[in-house]
Amino acid sequence: NHIKENDDPPLPLAMAPKGVPTLCDWKAKEYHSVDNVTGLVDMGVEVEGTITGLPNDVGHHNGTGNGDHISTGTLVTANYDYFQGTDGVAYGNVVTNRKGERYFLRDDFAFRDAVPMAQAPGAVPTLRDSHVNGTTLYAAIYNDYQGGNADGTRIEIETNWREPPMEWEDGSRTLLGGHLMIATDRRTFYVERERSLWPPHLSPAELMSVRRRLPRPPTTTSGSDEKSSSKAYSTILDVLESETRIFGEYAKETIGPCLSMPRLLYGSYENRTDDYAAASLVWADDNDRAATPDGFDELDFVTLRYRWHAVKEARANKFQKAMVDVSRLRMEAFDGEAENIHVPLRYHCRKDPPRYSTSYFRVNHYLDSFEAYSYRNDARSNKRQCRECYDQKGREATTSMDDDIRPWLKSFVESVGHEKAKKLLAGAGKFVRLS
Repeated sequence: NHIKENDDPPLPLAMAPKGVPTLCDWKAKEYHSVDNVTGLVDMGVEVEGTITGLPNDVGHHNGTGNGDHISTGTLVTANYDYFQGTDGVAYGNVVTNRKGERYFLRDDFAFRDAVPMAQAPGAVPTLRDSHVNGTTLYAAIYNDYQGGNADGTRIEIETNWREPPMEWEDGSRTLLGGHLMIATDRRTFYVERERSLWPPHLSPAELMSVRRRLPRPPTTTSGSDEKSSSKAYSTILDVLESETRIFGEYAKETIGPCLSMPRLLYGSYENRTDDYAAASLVWADDNDRAATPDGFDELDFVTLRYRWHAVKEARANKFQKAMVDVSRLRMEAFDGEAENIHVPLRYHCRKDPPRYSTSYFRVNHYLDSFEAYSYRNDARSNKRQCRECYDQKGREATTSMDDDIRPWLKSFVESVGHEKAKKLLAGAGKFVRLS
């Protein structure tokens, strides 16, 4: 996910600006209403959440204080698509309502991950393997000097725990941990943090530094055979291992085991003259990188054929994709059904899309030709026969053009050899009608 100065989305803020209250545990609510006079549809969005982060000497903000659950009222955004821009409804942004009141939308996942306690303070007993069902917390207790329970004893505690949990189908909830909790009888416990299950937090600046270090395809300096310093044919695993060495041992958890990635929609718009003219500018120092190797037709590969995409972080890009490092998970992690295809593991994968500007990787999502779009015989086949729906999706992905992915074919041929590449890619771009 290389940095593009011309259309890269803004970085999220790490914390609220001075004087702006923070909303935690927030969610966006969209609404539609019809004006009785004009008949026009009014669309809007508001955010509900809990006020936090107000200085003690302030106490209240517009009649509310820390811990109060509020609704912002209708928000004012610069874009029709209210996810976009620095005032969009996304974590790390400051939003403004029609009264001019401002609120910072906290990244709850990152915040809880950034401020855990490393261990229990003083004589506070530690709880491990904790989960909640109803109002009862179940855990193994350790260092219970006052209660006298032996280490590892399973106990039940009545609690009003308020930290948002991860829900399971049976109604039980796994806690993130790393914090103190107070039982209903006022006893205090430390809920241990499962580091292997909840990766540590990296700041937006640190994440941007990762993007700046991402390897680029090997290039040839114009008029020279000198190769760039980027490692040729770097793999995803190469990148993750390199970042682990830079950030230290704890980075093994920072970058897994489930890595969510934003999606970028590439549409079906084609203008060969404009595309080739743009390509000559993109690859001005190395025009051959834009060329297709001999014996291959770029129209057979969506990654070479379609080059225009939607606005980054726009609603049109829809849901995130995820990569899971199964070598770092116990088999028990795969019990039960997935949240959905975009959140394959309930506890390990974040549910909301990561911000584009702080993601190591992105997923190019191709609409492809209508022939390819409509030929699949699966659960969505009826929807895929809608040409109007297809055309609308295509219109949402004509904002910008890039050629980040195009060098892959040339590099692949150089890596495996022309003969093997032809064999491996035989039939690409051809459609066999499914029964």
